[in-house]
Amino acid sequence: MLNYKHCILLFLLLVSATECFSQRNSLKLGVLGAAAGDFSIAVEQIIHTTHSVNYTVGYWNNKNSLINLDYFFPEGRDLWFCDKSTGWHGAVEMRNYFNIGTDLKKKLFYWGPYFRLWKADLLLNDFISNDFITNQQLFDVDAKIKGIGFGVQFGYHVLLTNRLWLDFYFMGFGVDFASMKATYNAFGVDQFDYSLIENDVKETFSHQAKFIKSNVHIQHSSESLLIDLPVTLPVIRAGINIAYVLD
Repeated sequence: MLNYKHCILLFLLLVSATECFSQRNSLKLGVLGAAAGDFSIAVEQIIHTTHSVNYTVGYWNNKNSLINLDYFFPEGRDLWFCDKSTGWHGAVEMRNYFNIGTDLKKKLFYWGPYFRLWKADLLLNDFISNDFITNQQLFDVDAKIKGIGFGVQFGYHVLLTNRLWLDFYFMGFGVDFASMKATYNAFGVDQFDYSLIENDVKETFSHQAKFIKSNVHIQHSSESLLIDLPVTLPVIRAGINIAYVLD
């Protein structure tokens, strides 16, 4: 079931998305997201002396994570990865540059609105036991999560060489409109009464924030238990890109 470790990972997945005054474009690689298996590439295109558009696309695969994601999903406890889980994301940012102080050539600040969309497919396992299931029953959990969002981003560039920059984005505040659909299927059992686990799944969401538990819908059939959760989430974005000036 969901716990604080999952929230930390989701935060890493959710934050995981040049000398502009001189009319120069740049190519960027994401740094922070790689820790969770999220690899992104971005292009920043100058549209005016102090304005640019930043396009980002990324791909996530839990098998390519640089950290051990089993810490967040330990096998046999709560939910854990049973197979490769993947996802993708994209974002468009409008950046408006300004300077603080006189060090214009080495550090530039920016702010601007952003729009993003993302999708993740998680293949998980879960054990459930209760008064009706005396032995722990293993379930395959297929969770599909997608969302769109917008907000305002702040950041700055730091010059390393004439063509190499670090792009720090921080204080990104926004809203995501997300939807999760998850399916529980009993593993190794031809016929299973999914009404026996409905209260267990509901109990998991009863400990979540009100805006989450009030929106969750759970129903069962003869073949599976279905979870539908449309939710609006506050989002904080932060990260680091390494940028190479193209022209």
